[in-house]
Amino acid sequence: RGGPGRVAFAALIFARSFPRMPLYSTLVVLSGFAFGRWQGFVVSYVAALSGACAVFLLSRSLLHGWMMRMLRHAGGLHKVVRAIERQPRLLFLVRLAPYPYNLLNTLLASSSVLTLRTYLGCTALALPKLLVHTSIGASIQSFAAYQDEARERRGGALHQGATYVGAALCVGLFVYLSWMANRAVDALDAGAALGWRERGRGAGGRGAGGRG
Repeated sequence: RGGPGRVAFAALIFARSFPRMPLYSTLVVLSGFAFGRWQGFVVSYVAALSGACAVFLLSRSLLHGWMMRMLRHAGGLHKVVRAIERQPRLLFLVRLAPYPYNLLNTLLASSSVLTLRTYLGCTALALPKLLVHTSIGASIQSFAAYQDEARERRGGALHQGATYVGAALCVGLFVYLSWMANRAVDALDAGAALGWRERGRGAGGRGAGGRG
């Protein structure tokens, strides 16, 4: 649990900031389990933010070809990027929502309207959400200690119930943020599609009028 352990955890989380690398969220939770809520958060925050910066810079330079291949398999996340390009203020909400962190790093780097400053600023403001993960990890540690001492303490049921309620609230928060982000993205996507159809009808009408 000393300095080398923190560096090792930071390196693992940094590497998981790149697409196709699994266990990003699991490692953040484990950092809370290993180092506690706040120290685990600091380790995870620094590693995730520096990893996001590295993905952004490399995706626009040395790994541009790899990024383009990755985008072809991004599925519905393409519309998230399109929505952010039309409404940049949506970036913060998208960063808060539980979209795949490492894949989203690459997708956002593909946007021509996002600067490194905006990307890092919104990411830095949204990453305190990692405190939810490290709190879950720390609560696992506390729950393990509780199990060992439950027979010797009173009020154990209340403590256990509070742990479950806290975990449920964390999950509920992420579900709500995901719903809000998806709703905003879908609304912008539908609005853009309607705009294209209206412009198409207008162009068709002008063409018919010219022929007449």
